[in-house]
Amino acid sequence: MVREAASAMHARARRARRRRERWGTAGLLAQARADREERRTRLERSSRLRRGVMEDHSTRGDSAPILLAETPAEREERPISLPRAPRELPSSPFPWLMMLTPAALGVGLVVMTGSSFALMFAAIGPLLALGSVVDHAVQRRATYRREDEQFDRAIREATADIAKRAARERARRLARHPPVAAIVNGEVAPVATAPDDDVGATVALGTTSVPSGIRLDATDVAEDRRLADLVESARVIDGVPYVETVRACAIAGPHERAVGAAFALLIDLAARRPAGVELRLGGSIAHRVVAAEILRTGLHGERAIVVAASAAREGRPAGPKTRPSTGPISRPGDAGRVRFQLTLVDHATSAPAGTDVVLDLSDPASATVRSAGGDTRVTPQLVESADFQRWARHHLESRRRRGFSAPPARTLPDRIELDGILRSRPPAAARSPGAHLAATIGVDEAGPVWVDLVADGPHAVIGGTTGTGKSELLRSWIAGLAARYPATHVAFLCLDFKGGATFDAIAALPHCVGVVTDLDGGEAVRVLAGLRAELRRRERELRRLGVRDVSALEAGRLERLVVVVDEFQALIDEHHDLHDVFADLAARGRSLGIHLVLCAQRPAGAARESLLANCTIRLSLRVTNPVDSQAVIGTTHAADLPTEPRGRGILVQAGELRTIQVATLSDELLAATRTRRTRELADAGSRGPTAPWLPPLPHALPLEVFDWLVRGSHASATSEAGRTGGGVGAPLASSVPIALLDDPDRQRQAPLDVDPRGGGHLLLLGPSGSGKSTALASIAELLERAGVTCTRLPADAEGAWDAVAALRRAPDEPTVLLVDDLDQRGIAFGDEHRHAWLGMLADAAKLGGSGGLTLVASAARTTSDLSPFVGLAREVVRLGSPPRHEFVLSGGEVSDYRAGLTPGRGVARGLLVQFPLPAGAGGREIAPSVAPPPLDLLRLAEYGAAIVTRRPLRRVAQLSAAGVASAPVPKPGAPSGHDPQAGGTGRPRVTVGEPDLWQQSFGALGRFAAVTEVVFDDVPPSALRSLLPGEPLPPHIADPSRVVLVREPGGELRRFAWPCRNE
Repeated sequence: MVREAASAMHARARRARRRRERWGTAGLLAQARADREERRTRLERSSRLRRGVMEDHSTRGDSAPILLAETPAEREERPISLPRAPRELPSSPFPWLMMLTPAALGVGLVVMTGSSFALMFAAIGPLLALGSVVDHAVQRRATYRREDEQFDRAIREATADIAKRAARERARRLARHPPVAAIVNGEVAPVATAPDDDVGATVALGTTSVPSGIRLDATDVAEDRRLADLVESARVIDGVPYVETVRACAIAGPHERAVGAAFALLIDLAARRPAGVELRLGGSIAHRVVAAEILRTGLHGERAIVVAASAAREGRPAGPKTRPSTGPISRPGDAGRVRFQLTLVDHATSAPAGTDVVLDLSDPASATVRSAGGDTRVTPQLVESADFQRWARHHLESRRRRGFSAPPARTLPDRIELDGILRSRPPAAARSPGAHLAATIGVDEAGPVWVDLVADGPHAVIGGTTGTGKSELLRSWIAGLAARYPATHVAFLCLDFKGGATFDAIAALPHCVGVVTDLDGGEAVRVLAGLRAELRRRERELRRLGVRDVSALEAGRLERLVVVVDEFQALIDEHHDLHDVFADLAARGRSLGIHLVLCAQRPAGAARESLLANCTIRLSLRVTNPVDSQAVIGTTHAADLPTEPRGRGILVQAGELRTIQVATLSDELLAATRTRRTRELADAGSRGPTAPWLPPLPHALPLEVFDWLVRGSHASATSEAGRTGGGVGAPLASSVPIALLDDPDRQRQAPLDVDPRGGGHLLLLGPSGSGKSTALASIAELLERAGVTCTRLPADAEGAWDAVAALRRAPDEPTVLLVDDLDQRGIAFGDEHRHAWLGMLADAAKLGGSGGLTLVASAARTTSDLSPFVGLAREVVRLGSPPRHEFVLSGGEVSDYRAGLTPGRGVARGLLVQFPLPAGAGGREIAPSVAPPPLDLLRLAEYGAAIVTRRPLRRVAQLSAAGVASAPVPKPGAPSGHDPQAGGTGRPRVTVGEPDLWQQSFGALGRFAAVTEVVFDDVPPSALRSLLPGEPLPPHIADPSRVVLVREPGGELRRFAWPCRNE
């Protein structure tokens, strides 16, 4: 035995020697410390297991700790005693006696012995005293270090004990409400709980920090910071489930986080309730994602989580269940299913009334639970869609093993005829009193599917790739509504922008007020403008009847209008500005009885959020891109639909997702519906609904058609609207219609009038070929038929001058003066005469109101000379399509410019105007100027005269040939040499000279002009006014070579023909 012990000791010594040789002394010490730490860890773990403490897996993410069985004694935990903080020993006083006693002894020995060596005894005292002080200080510090190390060990032990107790408490709470991540990962199997009572369901809304409840036995905590930190850390426990008992919960925050929190909440609800959960979803579009995942995973079909139909809208509490999605459940035990309402909203303030708790996820780092007890900050539990699906599969398997299952769901037919389901019983909501617009559009697993544009709407959006049956769905929907409601209750307006014949058969229904296709050019713009006017008309009608909503009216008082658009994307691509019109219709249509049904392959790419937000009925047939499905129904399931059969889709209605098969329409059903509804209208003597827009103006408008339109219903309605203060203004009592204004924004075509009593001037502007002259002829003919005198200016320049000059005298009766090509008429005059002529005409127009003159003129463009006429004109009509810059320079608005206008069509008051075609020229022409009388040379010789001519020699010769004596112009400063009125034979009576000579003979011409006639022969107006300052501009002369001007002594200028032909 001794030998074996010695042998083992020698072996250990050899191993130690080898380790020292390999690692050295420092390495050996480190290895020894590591061995001791490992042994201590094993001892602590075995101690925890013996005491029944869980194994903490908190480092494994959100997994739940494992709690071992505990005895009642172990659950009763005693207070934890905390160590006292170490204190430093007080320092000892200086040993004065020890120092002085040897000193006194040494002094005595020196006195007694007389030896100086005795003084060494005196030095021993201070040395002993100093050594004593140093020794006491060293011992005091060593003692404090030992106590501090013991305190650190005690703190570590207490910290570990506190952590163990906190872990035990956390494990107890997590055992009752395991983390959702642990449930999803299968690390824990939650124990089934009894159904909750009427108070609500107990759910974990996240993890938070709670008071620990750990009792500590400690004194003088404030004496040491480590002790204070330990006490503070023992005060709370982190990562504890926050549990609330609720019946209605709202989750507010971003879409992704709200959906993740909803998944976590549903897992916590359903995992511990074998009977299942009856869930009512509501709120924003995010709840559709949750409902879609429930349907996708099969939880709904297996009755694990039943999504009940809800009437909830965002901001309103859910109402009672109206319709289950599948057949009744089969097990009596399902009566214990817990009922829970979950609402997903964008903001916490949007939570519906009656909500017990709001989980606010607006903070990306945490969450806030808002309840009646206050606000609590928690760490939310979020679950991804893939994890939710994985848990659902395991949960359904577990339910089946435990005997909870539902009967297999019915399968959808590949094809269903509308005839077979049209007479099915509508849901109770559609049979209840009140306004409805319900129709069956197909079937789901439970039977016929009814959609109510009033209760479920007011608007619908339909998506689906080409060939999936969108057009057939629209036809069936319209036919279903027509079969259920008469034409006095509902009307249809169909817009087909895929170039097909989708609505050709629908157009024969008496409900249909029009079918517009992309082949109709700009007809869609007119239709949408008419819809804007229809909105205003309905607003006025409701205001007149004293109601705020069309639903308050009796049935048939104001029919509802359903606007159906096939290929909405193509419509918006062609007319970008129409999106705002549809957004306005969607925003205001509910109360006014206007409903939109928009169909597109990619609705999200065609319609903006402002429009889609009001489309609460959403249906998606098969799509190829999951993003398109997500945008329409809030889930990607429409991308998973099969290619066959056609017409398979997913409907979102009242917060519920349902897979449906769209019904197909037969020609026989449509014909029978058309016949029955047409007979009803005939029996009632009603014409049915009218289109909300008027047809466009005809490009050729004969006078008889124009008269019919003016007298007809459109003009009558327009005049009535004008008298009530709307639209383009009320015409004067004596005004005469001359053209038609097209005003689609106000649903009318009003006459453009001219007031012939004076002052109501009209200016037509337009390039060559725009129909100005034809319009003038039409105006003249219409005015003459109304008994108004119309005159045209003579074609010759002299006649035009005289006619305008005569306008200074007021006419005897109201007269309309027609001037064609006003800008060109001025070119026939010289610069001075052109400005003067246009000025006289403008002056006459200014006095038109008092003088009874109305000017109707045309011009190719506005120049500086025509600016006054633009300002004087009561109406300016811009005909044709000149270049855009010319249109703007003439005073037109850029927004009013129209390209490609035909002759006779233009723009006035911002509206399109069309002039009728005349039967004749219209208007009598003012008599042209007659040839001036010949000048009597002998009379000139008899009474004397002065002649100013640029051809003096020729005129003198002609005078001599006529027997008239002549004299030259007096020289400057010389007397005239004769009296023009003196008698006597042979004395000269006519003085002839050039303008320059008369100018040099200052004052001579003035003396002649005062007493006798002055003849101006081929003298420019400027030279005439220079010779006789202050004279007015002379009349225009077209041929100065044969016509002269004669000024009488009174100042009047008249034209005369020179009697002698120029050589």
